[in-house]
Amino acid sequence: MLPVLLPTVEGVVAPDRDGGAFIRAISLFKDCLTDGETLRTIDNLFIDLGFDFDAGVEQRENERAVGQRRARAAGYLETLDARLPDDRSRIVDAMSTKVTEWGDDPKWEHLARLHRVMKTAGYEWTDTEFLLVSTPTEDSMRAASAPPLAAATEAREHPAPIGPAVFISYAHEDDTVAHALAAALRARDCRVWID
Repeated sequence: MLPVLLPTVEGVVAPDRDGGAFIRAISLFKDCLTDGETLRTIDNLFIDLGFDFDAGVEQRENERAVGQRRARAAGYLETLDARLPDDRSRIVDAMSTKVTEWGDDPKWEHLARLHRVMKTAGYEWTDTEFLLVSTPTEDSMRAASAPPLAAATEAREHPAPIGPAVFISYAHEDDTVAHALAAALRARDCRVWID
């Protein structure tokens, strides 16, 4: 599996600051919407919260056969940039609104996963909303992936580039693509760990 990468303004790819957890949460939120909502309730949610709609995104997602409700939600959610604090806040508001309505119904596997992934992204559930309680920092991400002692000595002697840190985990059959991606990222001064 390749890492979650987001396009930047310059067209270069950069990893999401929380390791892709928030992007996974958005995907799980779309799954939750497909479990128990109608197209009308999806429209009402996003229209009430002032989201724009991109019919082209919905059409693209329908062509990928992801399902009408998931495609409709994508048409709203993909008009925002999850890297921008205001847009991220609007997405969290939509999630909080629906999760409050859904309650703690254990039959929804996607809802339980949404709670776990939002926690990974730094949000806690308060029974009425997701609150941001921590944000991953460059230092905490570096500490979480600290190299063994022998490698640390090598790192001091040959410092890594200053760019973003990326971890690539891949299936054996994707070996060539994963290593090519790692080489391209290193060429753009990214720190890359590959497993």
